[in-house]
Amino acid sequence: MKSIKARFYTFKSKIKRNRNSQFPIFLATAIIGYFLLFTSKVWMPDYNLSEVFTAMESVSTLDNRNFTLKNWIYSPEQNMMEVEVDVINNNFDNIDKYLFSCRDQNYKLLQTSAVIEEKNLLVVHILNIPVDFKELSFRIKVDYGEDNQDVGKMVRFYTNRDTIMNVDKIDNKTPTEYFAARLERNIKTYNQTIQSLQKEIDDISLKIALAENEIQTLKNNIPLQSVDEARKSNNRISQLNETILDFELQINTKQDSILETEEKIKEADTKFKKWNRSQQ
Repeated sequence: MKSIKARFYTFKSKIKRNRNSQFPIFLATAIIGYFLLFTSKVWMPDYNLSEVFTAMESVSTLDNRNFTLKNWIYSPEQNMMEVEVDVINNNFDNIDKYLFSCRDQNYKLLQTSAVIEEKNLLVVHILNIPVDFKELSFRIKVDYGEDNQDVGKMVRFYTNRDTIMNVDKIDNKTPTEYFAARLERNIKTYNQTIQSLQKEIDDISLKIALAENEIQTLKNNIPLQSVDEARKSNNRISQLNETILDFELQINTKQDSILETEEKIKEADTKFKKWNRSQQ
């Protein structure tokens, strides 16, 4: 029978052999783990996009010029984007030429092509969009000819894969066709605004009805209450009446907004119909 000391050394040697046999497995696992960690963005892209994007109608200023982003659309089928920008040149310097560029999230430069470059309207196509694009930065510089060395002086508009509007096809248009399409977009947006305002009015009206029901319940209970309870009920009724007045003011404000928006729809619709007749 082995001594305790002999059995201890036998057990220790088994552990050492097992440890040595498992080391290659551990090493291989570690190597694979590091490989997956550092290459994960290749085989499993990170889809958490930045919240930085430029909303439509946003205005950026450069050299006393206002640049307003009017539309930015993406056609995956054509692998192309279209950016539409309004320009107001407050310098009156007769310099209405611009330089365009676009970079993706990796700072890769993408090809751009100016479709329309008029005094107040810029339309630019961004070509060969990478299928895995996440974010894009579209830049505009004033073209001063030989004096374009100041790289930092530019306006930037941003979009990302989650916020850009996808379309089936991007068609070239004349300047008037772009403005007509803008009228159609405005009418659609105005109608959506009215629907949103009406829903808010309906929600507030429901709150008023609930407050009025509570007031009626309190009034019904007052004759059966003690003096202190009745005083609390009357205070609550006063609070509810003030809340109802505030709700009614909110409804009036929203109804005024609806009327103003309806006027905008009429104006835009009249302009669009007039343009449409001129094309027939």
